[in-house]
Amino acid sequence: MLNVFAGYTDEYDIAVVVDTRASGNSLTEKRRKIYGFIISQYGEFKCKPKVFALNLVCANQNAIKKNFTDNPSFGRKLVALYLCSVLRVKDESINKECVLELGGGVSNISAFLSYIRLGFRADINMFKDQCITDHESLPMSIDLNNVNNISSKSLTRSNRQSSPSIYTAITNAAIGKHIIEYTGENGFWKDIILMGGGEQQTARLKQIESDYYDQLRPLVLANPGAYSESVQEYFLQKSSSTD
Repeated sequence: MLNVFAGYTDEYDIAVVVDTRASGNSLTEKRRKIYGFIISQYGEFKCKPKVFALNLVCANQNAIKKNFTDNPSFGRKLVALYLCSVLRVKDESINKECVLELGGGVSNISAFLSYIRLGFRADINMFKDQCITDHESLPMSIDLNNVNNISSKSLTRSNRQSSPSIYTAITNAAIGKHIIEYTGENGFWKDIILMGGGEQQTARLKQIESDYYDQLRPLVLANPGAYSESVQEYFLQKSSSTD
């Protein structure tokens, strides 16, 4: 927050959602006006130096539950704001790509599936060059230049799929009615989201996590020096125990 508001660097940007209609002057009352905020950081990851990364997203669930009868999906809407803001950046030196590091990886189910809905996919290449240092985190990214391969699929109609503008696709996904999909994905992620929790969904996600580790393992073993100590230790120990 000091970096964001004190202006120590110009790497950070922030958006805050507040209820401007609320009254009251005490600090407690002012906090209740805040529904959420999102912070991005330019160049957070050295393997993506010209990219705005999602640094922090926070929704004030107490204020949201008090003032909304339905689920407004504030977290997804904040991330959608981040995506659309990057799309509107006019500086051509800044890549139209969005990245994040998901703590807990696939086991952070609600966050993982929210990012999947908005078009993020696992990007295990970001583990290289010690870019992502914690093996339990999952790097995710979306290339907003690749709009021709992006489609919007309804979560309520099995065969309803269209190719709207990228802004419309992001908005549809943010309000929870659609998922952003790519050419060749054939509804895989939609099926998992529609499982709606439970043992079946958990089992599928654990298998996906295992698949990501299976893809990463040979890369680490072939060139361990390119990865952090955390990643090296995890895969080298796993390799030794397997042997």
